[in-house]
Amino acid sequence: MALSQTLTGKEIEIDIEPTDKVERIKERVEPANVDLL
Repeated sequence: MALSQTLTGKEIEIDIEPTDKVERIKERVEPANVDLL
């Protein structure tokens, strides 16, 4: 598990495995189907 903090100060817990690649972790933080306007 890792903790990440958003720009608004909200903390998010992310379940990750030692074998996870950076791309997979990024998908968990910001899913590909979420677009910023």
